[in-house]
Amino acid sequence: MNNRISINEVLATSGLSNNYVRKSIANGKLPSTLEKMEGRETMKRWIEVSDYEAWRSSISGSKRDDGRNKFVIYMTPDEELQVRAMLAETEVVNTIVRANLKSVDVEVTE
Repeated sequence: MNNRISINEVLATSGLSNNYVRKSIANGKLPSTLEKMEGRETMKRWIEVSDYEAWRSSISGSKRDDGRNKFVIYMTPDEELQVRAMLAETEVVNTIVRANLKSVDVEVTE
């Protein structure tokens, strides 16, 4: 088993953004090594699996007090109504807010 992974593997397994991972490396929060690739002029960054696991477990996942994360979903007004109707049938608190407005109250009609 390989004991180190590339940045692309970190991105694929963590679901975090490229900028977040690279900033963590630049800030020293995620240790890595830069090595010349065999037979090439380019360099490749490697992260020890143990360092990755320690870094990953140190990330809280959310800076909000309620533990929620932000998600962006592009949808039409009709799709928004459908999503709101689905949420109304669950125990999920409806916190959909239009990104280009401060807040919006939309009535869900069936």
